[in-house]
Amino acid sequence: MGKNWAICIGINNYYYMPRLRYAVQDATAIRDFFLQDGRFEQVYYFAEDAPPIETSIGRSRDAQPSYTNLKRFLRQRFQRKFLEVGDNFWFFFAGYGERHRGHDYLMPLDVDPDNLEETALRISDITAYLRNCGADNTLMLLDASSPQQRRGQGGIGTEEQQGMIMVYACSPGELSFEIDELGHGAFTHTLLEGFKLQGASNCATVGRLDQYLRYQVPLLNKQYGRPMQTPYTVVEPLSKNYMILLPQQATLQDLQALKTEAQKAELANELDLSQQFWVRVLADSPGDQDAITAINRIALKKTGHTNTSAPELVKPPELRVNWEPKKKQCFTELAIQLDLMLIPSGIFTMGSPEDELGRWKDEGPQHEVTVSTFLMGRYPVTQAQWRIIAKRSDLKVGRNLKPDPSAFQGDDYPVKNVSWHDAVEFCARLSKLTGHTYRLPTEAEWEYACRASTTSPFHFGESITTDLANYVGEDREGNPEEFPGNYGTGPKGIYRKEMTTVNHFHPLANTFGLCEMHGNVWEWCQDHWHENYEGAPVDSNAWLSNDEIASRVIRGGSWNHAPRQCRSACRARENPSNRVPDLGFRVTCKLTEV
Repeated sequence: MGKNWAICIGINNYYYMPRLRYAVQDATAIRDFFLQDGRFEQVYYFAEDAPPIETSIGRSRDAQPSYTNLKRFLRQRFQRKFLEVGDNFWFFFAGYGERHRGHDYLMPLDVDPDNLEETALRISDITAYLRNCGADNTLMLLDASSPQQRRGQGGIGTEEQQGMIMVYACSPGELSFEIDELGHGAFTHTLLEGFKLQGASNCATVGRLDQYLRYQVPLLNKQYGRPMQTPYTVVEPLSKNYMILLPQQATLQDLQALKTEAQKAELANELDLSQQFWVRVLADSPGDQDAITAINRIALKKTGHTNTSAPELVKPPELRVNWEPKKKQCFTELAIQLDLMLIPSGIFTMGSPEDELGRWKDEGPQHEVTVSTFLMGRYPVTQAQWRIIAKRSDLKVGRNLKPDPSAFQGDDYPVKNVSWHDAVEFCARLSKLTGHTYRLPTEAEWEYACRASTTSPFHFGESITTDLANYVGEDREGNPEEFPGNYGTGPKGIYRKEMTTVNHFHPLANTFGLCEMHGNVWEWCQDHWHENYEGAPVDSNAWLSNDEIASRVIRGGSWNHAPRQCRSACRARENPSNRVPDLGFRVTCKLTEV
C-alpha cells in the first residue's frame, strides 16, 4: 500500500487579522485522523501551540505557523524527492486565504494584510514545492476564505494549480464559516465525517468526496443558520477524480473504476498516465495481476516493442477519424478544434425556488427533469470556429452565413450578432462536414449542464464576482434596486463594457468541465418561449409550439447584464431572426456517435 505524508496547519490568533475560533481545532482533528485512522507515516503539524517538529537530522524545528517558519520548512523539506509513484501527500490549511492581483494566497500567523506579496504564501509556490516530493497524488484541503470585512478582496480558488487535487472549503465568491455548536468549521467537520463513511456511500475517491462535500456542507450551514457555503474542487487532470484516497474504505467498484481509467489512458497512448494509474491500483491492491501485467506491457511499449497486446477489459471508443480523445470526459472535433465535454445523465430540479434572490415568475414552478447523456461545447462557439464553417458555402443547407458577423474582435472571442436561424445553419453545416449530429441545446439540457449538480443560484455558489464572470458589476444607472451590480452578499465589481475571450477565466469551470456558463454572451436554446413551466416536459426534449416565428429561449446572461440575469435559472427570450451584440450559442452532440 502506498505511503501517506501530510502537513496540517491551523491558525487562530492572527497578529494583524481578526481572530478565528476553531482553525487550530480543525487542524488538530485532521492531524489525529491522519495518524490514527489513516495510519499516515508522517504528519507535520503547525499551530500556535504545536510542539517542535523533530527532523531527520535530530534537530527540532519551531512549529509556529509564521511566514518565515513555513517558507523555510517548505524550501528545505522539498529540496529533493522523498516519496514515490503510488504515494500521497496531503496539505491541510485552516485559516485565512485571499486572492490578490490574480494570485491566490494563504495567510500565515504574522501576515501583513496590506502587503500580501511579501508576507503571505502564494499557493502556486506551495504546489510547486509539493510536486517535488515524488508522490503522484498531491492534495490540498483548504478551509480558508477572506475575513468578512475584506470580502471584496476576492476568495481563493480561481488560479490554476498544475497536476494537483484542490479542495476548497467554499466557492470563490463565498465565505467559510465556523460553527460554535460543533467546535469546528463547517467544511472541516463535514470533511471528517466524510472520511469516516463506510460501505457504498464512502468518500474513498476524489469524485465521491467532492460530491459529498458539495451536498452536505450547504445542508449543515442551513441547519445551523449560517449563509450558503459550497465547497469547490478542481482536479488536474480530470481523470484523477477516480483516484482512491482512502484504500481502507474503498470498494471493489472503486478499484475497477481506477483500472478502467488506466486502460483508457493506455488506449489513448497516454502511457505515462496509464502507468501512473496502474501503479496506484497496485498500491491499493498489492499483487493485483491486471496491474502487474499492464505495467510490464507499458514498459515494453515505452521501449519500442509495439507488438504487445492491448488491454482487453475495456473496449476503446469507436471514434471517427476526425475525433481525438483528450482528457477524461472531453473530446475535440478536429475540423474546427471544438472541445466537447461529456455531460452525464441524471435527474435535476429545473427552475428556481420561490425564495431565490432576484427570481422572476417565469422560472417556476420547479419541476424534476430527466436528462440523457450528451456532449456539449466547453465554450461558446468562437469567431474562429464560426468563420471556418461560414466560409464553406459548399456545405450550405438553408441559408448563407456571414464569415465575420461580429465586427471581428479575435479568434478566441465568442461569435455574436448571429440569429437563431444562423446558429441552426451552423449546426447543420458542421453535421454535414463531420458526420456527427450537432444542434443547439434544449433549455432543460442547458440548465442541467450549467448547474452541474448544484442547486445554488450560480454553479460557483450563492454569489458571483467579476473575477469569476463577465457581467455588469456596477449598479444599473436609473434602476439600481432591480439591477444592482452585486448579487446577495457578494461584492460589486467592474463593468468591462465588452466581451472577453472564452478562456479569459481559465481554468474556472463547473463540475462537468463547462466554462463561461454565467455571463459574457447569452446563448440560444432550441425551445420556443413559454411564460412559465406549467405543462413543461419532464424529459430533456425541446419544448416547442406550433408558432415557428415565436421567440426562442436564451440563457446565461451577458457582459451587458446584471448578475441576477446570469443565474443558472434565469430565462430570457429573443426573436429568432434578431442578431444581437451580446448573444451567441454553444452546440451539443449525440453521445451515441462517440
